[in-house]
Amino acid sequence: MKNYKKLALLFLLSTVSAFAQGNKPLDGLNIMLDPGHGGADSGAVGRLGLKESDTNLRVAKYLKMLLEHDGAIVKLTRDNPEVFKSLAQRVAMSNEENPDLFISIHHNASLNPNPMNHSEIYYNALDSGISKQVSNCISNKLKEEQYAGDSTVIPAGFYVLRNNNVPAILTEGSYISIPESEKQLRSGKGLTKEAEILWKSLRKAYSKGSLKIDFYSNEDEKLIVNSPYFNILFTANKTIKSVNARINNAKLDNVGLKNIMAFPLTYSIYNTKPLKSGEYELSVLAKGYEGLASPRKNVKLYVVLPVSKIELSSVVPQIPIGYKGQFPLDIKIYDSQNNINTRSVKAKIEYGNKTTVVETNPSGITTALLELDGKDVGEIKIKVTIEDEANSEIAIPVVMPLQHCVIGQLTGVNNEPLAKAKISYDGKTITQTNDNGYFYFEYELSVDKLDVEVEPCYGHKNLTYTIKNHDSMVVYPLLNTEASYPALYNKKIAIMAKDSLDNMVRSLAKPLVYAGAKLVRLNMPVKMTHPEYEAVLEANLIKDLNMVISLKSENIPSIQIRHYHNSKNGKKLAEAVRKTFKDNYPKIPIKTCAGSDYELGHTGATAIVIALPTKPNENTREALIDQLSKALKNNN
Repeated sequence: MKNYKKLALLFLLSTVSAFAQGNKPLDGLNIMLDPGHGGADSGAVGRLGLKESDTNLRVAKYLKMLLEHDGAIVKLTRDNPEVFKSLAQRVAMSNEENPDLFISIHHNASLNPNPMNHSEIYYNALDSGISKQVSNCISNKLKEEQYAGDSTVIPAGFYVLRNNNVPAILTEGSYISIPESEKQLRSGKGLTKEAEILWKSLRKAYSKGSLKIDFYSNEDEKLIVNSPYFNILFTANKTIKSVNARINNAKLDNVGLKNIMAFPLTYSIYNTKPLKSGEYELSVLAKGYEGLASPRKNVKLYVVLPVSKIELSSVVPQIPIGYKGQFPLDIKIYDSQNNINTRSVKAKIEYGNKTTVVETNPSGITTALLELDGKDVGEIKIKVTIEDEANSEIAIPVVMPLQHCVIGQLTGVNNEPLAKAKISYDGKTITQTNDNGYFYFEYELSVDKLDVEVEPCYGHKNLTYTIKNHDSMVVYPLLNTEASYPALYNKKIAIMAKDSLDNMVRSLAKPLVYAGAKLVRLNMPVKMTHPEYEAVLEANLIKDLNMVISLKSENIPSIQIRHYHNSKNGKKLAEAVRKTFKDNYPKIPIKTCAGSDYELGHTGATAIVIALPTKPNENTREALIDQLSKALKNNN
C-alpha cells in the first residue's frame, strides 16, 4: 500500500509538471469537492468489492492536489473514508462556504448484467451558465481521452445540485459495476487519470478567467420599487453581452439590458412587462464574450404599487335591528395598474363612533369583522381608508327583519375559509359562501327547525347543520368540515405524460381534483429530444411539490409501476397501487420495480412511473386509473 501511494504521488507530480502552463492558472478560484457517500454508506460496490465511497474520496484527494498546485482554494466535504455526511449537510457546507464551483464526485452502477461503460456529467438544470460550461468541458475531455467510452452531459435535479446556491455539477466518471472499469479504478494510475481529466477540464473552462456580477443592492436587503417596472444596476468584472433572468423561479422573457456608458462595466437590467405588487426573487445570469457565463445572482425585489381603488360590499345586505355581534364587511383593493392588490396593507375602518385597523389579505380580498352593539338605527355608514390616500364609503341599512336571518361562516382544514360552497335547504340551493367563507340567507318565521345542507366545492366533506334555536331572530353559525381524503388534500401533484395519453391524464385528474389535490400538467415539448428534461425542470420550480406521476405507454408485456431505487415513499406508493389493482383485477399482470427513468431521481418530490403496454387488455387503462386514484386517496 505504501508503494502504491508513492507511485500515485510520483505520477501526480510528473503530471503537474508536464501540464504546467503559466503561473497559477486557477489562482484564487474557490472550489468545493464533494466525494459522494462515505462511512456506512458505501454507495455502489463493484463485483470485486471496490466501494464507490472510497473511490470517490481518492479521486477527490488527487484532484485537490492538482487544483491547489494551480492556485485554487479547495475544500472537501469529507476527507475520511469513515465519515458520513448527509446530502443536506453537504449542501449546507457549500452554501456557507459559497465557493465558485461545487463538484460532487461519483461512480455509477447498473442492474443491467451487461452495461456499456460510459460517463455522465450532470449540471444543475436551474443554472445554464458556468455549471453547464464546466460540464461540457469535462465531457469533451473524457471522450478525447477515451476514459470510459462515451460521455453525456445531462441537466439534473439531484439534491446536491438543485439546493445549491452556487454553480454545481455531479460527475459519474465510469461504471464501478463493470469489472474492467472496477479494475482500472483500483489502480493508482486509473484514479489519477480521472483526477487529471477533471483538472485539465477546469483549466480549460476557466482559461479565459471567470465572469462575475454584483448588484448595487445588498443581497440580504429588499430592493423596493414603487413602479411596476424595475431598473436594477449591477457591475461586472468583464464586458456583458446578454442576460437571462428568472423571477420567483419562472423564466422572465421580457427583460432588457443597458450599458451605463458613464461608468465602466456597469449595467442596468429592466423589465418591459409590468409586475404586480408583491415580493419577488429576481435571479440573473450574465453571459459575456468568448463563452463566459456568470454564476446566478439573486436579489429580493419588493414592488410597492399605491392603492388606487377600494370596493366595499357585504354578503349581508342589511343589518337586523338590535343585532349584537360581528358583522362581515368585504374589502377588495386594486393597485395603480387596476390589478387586485397583492400586498398586505393596513386598512383604517371608521363606523359609528368606532375605529379599527385591519391588515388586509395579500389575495386582495379581505373580510373585516365589525363589532356591533345593537344600538344602531337607520343605517351604518362605514368608511375605509388605506395609506391616507385611497378611501371608500358604504352605507348599510338597519331594518326590522321579517324573517329569521342566518349570518354564517364555513371553514375547513386548519380553519381555512371555504369559498363557493353551496348552501341549500328543502332541496334548493339558496346561496353560496363568499371568498372568505361567509354566507347569508333568510327563512320563514313559521319554520321551527331547519336542516341546512352544505356542499363544499372540492376536497371537503358535505355536512348538515340544523337550526333549532329561535330565541333570536339572527343565527350566527360557525361551521367547520373535514377533508374528504386527508392524504390528498392540498397536495401538489405534477403529472407527466405525452399528448397521446391526454385521455388518461383527464381521467386521473378528475377524481384527484375532487379529492382536494392541486394538479399541474408538466410541459413535454414534442420537438425536444428529451422532453422529460423540461418537464422535470418545471417540476423542480414548483414550490413544495409533493408528488410526480409519470404516465407512459411502452412495448412491455405487463403494467409496470417504477420507483427510484432508494426512495422509501416512492416504493411504498408503487406497492400500494399494485396491491389495490391486484386485489380488484387479479387476472391482469402488474409488477413494481426500481426504474432508471430520469424523472424518478431528479425531483425532490415522491415520484412514480406508470408504464402500460402499448396494446393493453380491454379496460386496463380505465381500471388502472381508477385504482391509482383510490391508492392515492388512501396513501399515508
